[in-house]
Amino acid sequence: MLYTKLAIGGALAVSIAVVVYKMRWLTKAGAGLGGALGAHVVLVGGTACALPLAAFVVSGSLLARLEGPSNETTPPRTAVQVLANGGVAWGALAALPYTDDMVAYLAFTGALATATADTWGTEIGTRWHGQAWSLATGRWVKAGASGAISVTGTAAGVVGASVIAALAAGVGPLSWSMAGCVAASGVVGSLVDSMLGAFVQAQYTTPGDTTLHDTPAAASDTPARGFRLLTNSGVNALATLAGSALAISSTEWLF
Repeated sequence: MLYTKLAIGGALAVSIAVVVYKMRWLTKAGAGLGGALGAHVVLVGGTACALPLAAFVVSGSLLARLEGPSNETTPPRTAVQVLANGGVAWGALAALPYTDDMVAYLAFTGALATATADTWGTEIGTRWHGQAWSLATGRWVKAGASGAISVTGTAAGVVGASVIAALAAGVGPLSWSMAGCVAASGVVGSLVDSMLGAFVQAQYTTPGDTTLHDTPAAASDTPARGFRLLTNSGVNALATLAGSALAISSTEWLF
């Protein structure tokens, strides 16, 4: 039985890695890591974890490849981005031998709901909403800027988190009321992402341009705002951790 599971897991990891790489959804390293983590999730969590995970990966990847008014698509995601968005969810299942099954599942779905809300909000808000409101300055900025929110992006985030929660109730052990808590946790987690992006994430400017960027033009550049060590990937990881913790605490408090 063990060898069968290992064979299935290996085949699944290779299949996932090949598909996402060929579709240019992930870089080669990102595809390898994503395939390995995905295979582990499926083998440990079964259908109840596989479908929410598939919904996050497929929907986020498709949205990233769509062209908006600017005719731009999101570059393939790297291994660091894969770990930042999915590491907390994977860690929740890795902790299964040491914790209650329901707690682990809530942590898993809360993290996924947050990652999905953030991804949908960013991708849809960037492509179909020209401007967003900066939480740091209170001014209108280009949609997709870190630390900024828009009505379109927020609404998309609510839908994305709700999709994950609905799947968790439909194929998993959650009641619909508990799924509502997971959806709410995902939305709040995505707002935590925006708050961190606005006030503590490293943001850089280039000479003669006051526009803030997530990456420095040179390694020696110092942030115009935020902390050098806290990148966008770090913010994503912290936000999914917050959504995961909220899903656990809210359901335990209410139920």
